[in-house]
Amino acid sequence: MKVLNKKIKFFLILIIVLAAFLHLFFLNFHPLALDEFITLKLLDIHDLHKILFFLKTNDTQQPLYYILLYKLFSNNLMTDVARTRLPALIFYGIGILVHYFTVKKFKSAEVAIISTALISLSFILLFHSTEVRMYSLLFLFLICADYNFLSIWKTSEFKKTNLILFIFFGFAATFTHLFGFIYFFTEVLLLLFSLQKTSSNSKLKIVLITSALLIISALILPDVLKNFNAYHAYRYSPKALNLLELIAYLFSGYFFPLALLLSVGLLFSAKSQLLKFVKSYWPIYTVILFPILLAFLKSKITAPAFEARYFVGSLSSFYLLTATYIHESNWKVKYFREGFIILLVLISIYNIAFKERYFIYPYRVDSKGVAEEIIAAKTKDPSVEIVSCNICPYFYIKDIKFTCIFETAYPPMKLSAAFDTSRPVYFIDNIYPKKNCEETKKRFKNLKSLANKNIKWVQFYKNY
Repeated sequence: MKVLNKKIKFFLILIIVLAAFLHLFFLNFHPLALDEFITLKLLDIHDLHKILFFLKTNDTQQPLYYILLYKLFSNNLMTDVARTRLPALIFYGIGILVHYFTVKKFKSAEVAIISTALISLSFILLFHSTEVRMYSLLFLFLICADYNFLSIWKTSEFKKTNLILFIFFGFAATFTHLFGFIYFFTEVLLLLFSLQKTSSNSKLKIVLITSALLIISALILPDVLKNFNAYHAYRYSPKALNLLELIAYLFSGYFFPLALLLSVGLLFSAKSQLLKFVKSYWPIYTVILFPILLAFLKSKITAPAFEARYFVGSLSSFYLLTATYIHESNWKVKYFREGFIILLVLISIYNIAFKERYFIYPYRVDSKGVAEEIIAAKTKDPSVEIVSCNICPYFYIKDIKFTCIFETAYPPMKLSAAFDTSRPVYFIDNIYPKKNCEETKKRFKNLKSLANKNIKWVQFYKNY
């Protein structure tokens, strides 16, 4: 058994502690985003039946996240940004603990430390563990499902407890987000394949797993059909290069530095051992890649559905494999393993500090800055009518009235009809025109044409 250097082990523990402080810092780092504000306004209805009815009739999102947030945290929402985002961080923190114990049980404590240190620096998770959205909860449920899936697969014993918990967390992930079903479906197929190879009492287990899959498929089918051709302007049909770019970005680095590190790693590792490694862990590769490839194909065939946040379920398995490969490979150069770990950590820190924190997603805008701009304009001239493209300032200023325009792709005449032009109008636009999105370009063009004698048009933008 390979032993990890004590100094590098201490370094990894420090990285985990540093990551914990980073997540606390990012709770209040960026202003409230539009999707977060909509989530909060929905929960502010204070009627669970109305919330669920809205989700069923007006959206394609699953209800479990909203039910848990409403039941457990509704009293702490709509206060300040950090407290509002705290539930997501709690879900993420529990998920990281489950990840550590999953890797420890499946491999060893040393592999678990490496894996936990690397996943704690994932800037996709850093982003989603500090926003009022369902993705950190999805991450938690999928890791819990992974724990039971790997327990069954490692021992080839379908223990009743693991099987029931696997189905339970698969259901929970499915009713948190539709992509939870894709991951659950993938692991169910792998378990059914594994059962075919065992002869002892497999029929009852096959019936149980298949029944669970059929029940959940029947329950989720209406939402799948509803969402199958759903179009969102900020999504686009990806190319093969985008697929590679997303995979590299999703796993804490851009394509070229990550590919370079892996190439160097192959040079200093025995090829026969690498082939054995690939053969031994093929089910985990399937769990990582199948949902991504499925979303890629769906985006090419029907409406685009290719966003990094959908694939948080792949992260735990990826970091398990990465840590296992680093720890168990027979490196030909002394201390190359330790150096490899440090390089991966440095790349992750570099991306957190200097790179954009998201991929294929509408840019965050400075909603707090817009709120301050509204206050300044109203203080200077109390008679002016404030019009904003961003509804989020309502979170920061509850005592100043302003008009918010969501659908800014309308012609200018229709836009100006939405507010009173007989008095001075201060129009604050914070839509980012650089984004490669035709709808955004159209909005920007129409908003710019509003600038006339009666309307003061101000572009207010800060990238987060």
